[in-house]
Amino acid sequence: MKVKNFLKSKLLTLFTMGVFAFTFTQCDTKTTREDVADETEDVADETKDAANTAADYFSDEKDQLTTKIENKIDELENKMEATDDEAIDNKIEEKVDELKTELDKVKNASEDEWEDIKTSANKAFDDVEDELSELMSSR
Repeated sequence: MKVKNFLKSKLLTLFTMGVFAFTFTQCDTKTTREDVADETEDVADETKDAANTAADYFSDEKDQLTTKIENKIDELENKMEATDDEAIDNKIEEKVDELKTELDKVKNASEDEWEDIKTSANKAFDDVEDELSELMSSR
């Protein structure tokens, strides 16, 4: 009988310890799940912020390049009005058309193609600058 009571006592102790262990494990799991949910939400927010920052950066770059090209087109059109040389006017008009083509590409660029279009537009801009400098200096 003593052995039986001893075993019951030990089983009751083990059962009680098991309940406590299960309860603490579930609390830890619940807390961990809450922590993971919070961290997941934080990561999602940071990802959204990064995406918004990238979109803002793209939009800002696009606006800056658009303005740069538009200003150059205005400058060239003013030069065409100021000059009486038809050959120079024709050359400037050709360059204005090139820049307008690049401007259209810039305005319609998506984020995926932006780097290529930006490179192409900046190259065209630089080429126009160089060619017009040569044209004006040879005049």
